[in-house]
Amino acid sequence: MLALAEPDAPAKLESLLAAAQRAQARSDYRAAADAYREALSIRPDLAELWSNLGVMRYESQDYPQAEEAFRRALSINKSLFVPNLFLGLDLLDSKRPREAVGYLLAAQKLNGQDTQAILALGRAFHALLESAQSRDWYQRAADLAPRNGEAWYGLGLAFLGLAQSSGAKLAAFSHSAYVAELTADAFAKQGRGTEALQAYRELLASNEQPPRCARTAYGLVLLRHGDRTQAKEQFERDHDACPVAQHPDAARQAQSPPERPVPALDKLTKQNLEQFASDAFFSGDFRAAARAADRLERRYPNNAAGWYWAVRTNQELGVAALAHAGEVEPDSPRIHALLGDAYQQRRMFREAEREYSKILALEPDSVAGFAGLSAAYLRDGNPEQAQANAQKALARSPEDSELNLLMGEIMVAEHKYAEAEPYLKHSLNARPDLLARVHALLGRIYARIGRPKEAMSELTQGLASDEDGSVYYQLARLYQSSGDAKAAAAAFEKSNRVRSRHQNPAIEILAPVQAQGDSPER
Repeated sequence: MLALAEPDAPAKLESLLAAAQRAQARSDYRAAADAYREALSIRPDLAELWSNLGVMRYESQDYPQAEEAFRRALSINKSLFVPNLFLGLDLLDSKRPREAVGYLLAAQKLNGQDTQAILALGRAFHALLESAQSRDWYQRAADLAPRNGEAWYGLGLAFLGLAQSSGAKLAAFSHSAYVAELTADAFAKQGRGTEALQAYRELLASNEQPPRCARTAYGLVLLRHGDRTQAKEQFERDHDACPVAQHPDAARQAQSPPERPVPALDKLTKQNLEQFASDAFFSGDFRAAARAADRLERRYPNNAAGWYWAVRTNQELGVAALAHAGEVEPDSPRIHALLGDAYQQRRMFREAEREYSKILALEPDSVAGFAGLSAAYLRDGNPEQAQANAQKALARSPEDSELNLLMGEIMVAEHKYAEAEPYLKHSLNARPDLLARVHALLGRIYARIGRPKEAMSELTQGLASDEDGSVYYQLARLYQSSGDAKAAAAAFEKSNRVRSRHQNPAIEILAPVQAQGDSPER
């Protein structure tokens, strides 16, 4: 009987493969996987069949089963591109970037022109907080596919990661003029003009030599406050040392000029390296400035200048790359969503609002566009516009836990506590990393409406979300009201520590590097 059945096996195999391809064409990945699985019962020795099964399971987001299939394929033939690539992607999506790197490198070696493998390597090294390698891979992707928005987006994040890494080193020089200048500059970029003016005044009044063009930066803040007389005085004092001071009303070009010839940087003295980094930066040649900063970091790690110029140049390169991502793919809602999220995380709310608005111009019913715009408006201090856009998002997806959390947060910001509670209760099914925020908001509501025991319980569960000291402060007040002076004192002390970090806008630059939540996704 077995002998009689064998002649039918090739025909059955051909039929199963055709069925798998039809299912795949209509994006029915589970049906395609079933067909490949049955085909493997006929030819379990074919690595390509295991690879195809893995791809279908990967597309179905069945990552453990996909991993098993890819490993079976590679056990038969290690030199296949597809299982190496997709096993790397599978491990990335499973939050195992270190394991993913080896397979992605193998895939890239097998096909050096495949953009997907190169982008995945950039993403993997980003997840591993190895920003320099992430930058190099994303740069290769951008060189290979200059119209690929994801390559430029990832490159922007990598540059910003390098800025943060250097900032963590610069934090060791906390009393230096370089840290003071970054703090003042951060205040100015966040639109906190009064605090920026005070920070610049303190910097310029100190005995330490301020970084180059600090007076011009101070003058620009004065101009925005309408004080043209004092601004002119600062520009005049900086005129010889700072090219921007000569034309303060003209913004520096958005695009870097052609790269200048770079001298043998290893032969330059420390003073000449600092001068070269400064000259290149203020001429707009940020890549040359970054190379000089890199030499300063390596040769003079105990000097703040190298870390400072690395922060400044990589910030500029990062923001430029992010902007370019939107320019090369202006019709991609996904790229605009990624950019909006990146800008919002960095408190660049106006830029975030523009990106989310671009999504809605392309897809007028986009829930992601309405939700992103709502969140940006809320953080930018515009709760009315935030509520209007959140309502539009909820009308299209009323059961979405994160949208309910957003609306609850808006209601709390407007002191509409009774209206906020149902939204927040609904959002208790949100992602685990958002639950602390839900509990903190519920605690704030209960504290305001006279339910102190429930408030203390919720606030305690919400402490992990405290970014500005307010959750600890509310908990301290409740402890105080209940007569627990010791617990109140401890919570007040913790609140002060968190608040002092929040009030320094340079803290995000100078903090130790942490895993990023905005890593480019497939």
